[in-house]
Amino acid sequence: MDNLKAYRNYVSVLSIVWHILIISASATLAYALSVIMEPRIAIFIGLGTLALLTIIASFVLSKPYVSATEFLARAILHVSSERADTPAPNPRSIKAGREFMERLASYVYDMSSRSVMSSYPTAKSDAVNKNAPNGQAQATIKDSPLPFFVIDSHNVITNASQTAMAFLGVDADGVIGKNIYDVLKFSFSSDDTLENWLRFSAEKSVTSMRSWDRVKILTPAEVTKQVDMSARFSKNDSSGNEIVIVLFDHSEKYGRDDGGASFVSMAVHELRTPLTIMRGYIEVFEEEITDKLDPEQKEFLRNLSVQAQQLGSFVGNIQNLARIEANALELQLKQDNWAEVLNSALNDMDMRAKVRHKEIIRKIDEDLPMVGVDRTTIYEVLVNIIENAIKYTHTDATIIVSTYKKDDNWVETTIQDHGIGIPDSLLGHVFDKFYRSHRTSRSVGGTGLGLYISKTIIEAHGGEIWVKTKEGVGSTFGFTVPTYESIASEANSSDNKAIERSAHGWIKNHTLYRG
Repeated sequence: MDNLKAYRNYVSVLSIVWHILIISASATLAYALSVIMEPRIAIFIGLGTLALLTIIASFVLSKPYVSATEFLARAILHVSSERADTPAPNPRSIKAGREFMERLASYVYDMSSRSVMSSYPTAKSDAVNKNAPNGQAQATIKDSPLPFFVIDSHNVITNASQTAMAFLGVDADGVIGKNIYDVLKFSFSSDDTLENWLRFSAEKSVTSMRSWDRVKILTPAEVTKQVDMSARFSKNDSSGNEIVIVLFDHSEKYGRDDGGASFVSMAVHELRTPLTIMRGYIEVFEEEITDKLDPEQKEFLRNLSVQAQQLGSFVGNIQNLARIEANALELQLKQDNWAEVLNSALNDMDMRAKVRHKEIIRKIDEDLPMVGVDRTTIYEVLVNIIENAIKYTHTDATIIVSTYKKDDNWVETTIQDHGIGIPDSLLGHVFDKFYRSHRTSRSVGGTGLGLYISKTIIEAHGGEIWVKTKEGVGSTFGFTVPTYESIASEANSSDNKAIERSAHGWIKNHTLYRG
């Protein structure tokens, strides 16, 4: 409702402003003309101008409203059985209320998937019986414009929509009666996979629903596609079919993201050497000539150092993204003093905060237990979150970093800002790769990778990351890292006692490797 209110207010304010401008312009013109000609004629011309400007304003004002309505209409038609050929709408076409319309479109897609999943499986019938005559099965298969699969308790596909077959590039013989993991070779961005969810649901639930974003699928034609996916589980269904899977194909959109990331990764790789040299020279200048500079020159040097650090963070994020995507980001968790790790990062961030007239307050509990962390990657987590707190606080309000022992297994750290906050409608996306709110994308720089990478690194440590926020008041990001004692049994027998972890990019189902 907040989005609806904001959209309504936007429309009202825009309409009022336009009409005030039109009336003012017409009245000014009529008054000016009344000085040099008959007042009645001046009034007539003024009224004519008012009518003309009103017509022009109607066309101008209607465009953003029509684009929003067209976007929503296309979203509905995209999932409609009558217009299944309608492509998914492009959010960039919206001129007004983009977030609101995107939210409505997501509801449309969600209701469509739920509608499909609530229809299958149902009571036992020829429509979902793989032994039914082809004609009867095809009549039901045509019903949905979305790719969906009906699966029995043995993971065998008993029915699928024609859209699903077109999506895979195969006919019914290549789908019906096949194991779902042979037809759809899934890769997930975490260990929260379809197989793990189904195993948990079979043990703990009678009915359950789940959705995933950005799932990779290798089709029988060896084509990789990227989709959002929803699944419904119904234990001991009367039809013999327990699972329904619905796919939302976003291969083009996610492919653009990956292509952009690959190009940027290659570009920043070439930046490493000159950046290292530049930072080396800056450090030499700070040590050798700072005393010889006047206050203004010292400020210039400090700003140059801060900018070099920020560029270094950007390069590090892109390199980490490439490693995560390639399943090649390896962590070495070692016993470390968390207060020292945290203070080291905060010492670097203090300068960035001061350049933007912010102050970082530290609240570090005494007698913290030793933690098991990879110092290099956890430093980047701290930098990413604190950097966001600095960027999104548009006043001179303080940023508070607190850390304390949560329990015997975890140490928790929070970063609290008093910035612009995050709208409720965006909370579910803040840790998504490349996601940035269009409200701040122009006023605040960034790549949309920092929080995604931070989440991946924290989860590789075994911890959790979260956010609490209120729009216009500020945000608090928090995360946990394990105490070393809680994970010491995982340490290898070498002298450094390191615990090896991987930050996974894509996790395949174990079923893909069955004999």
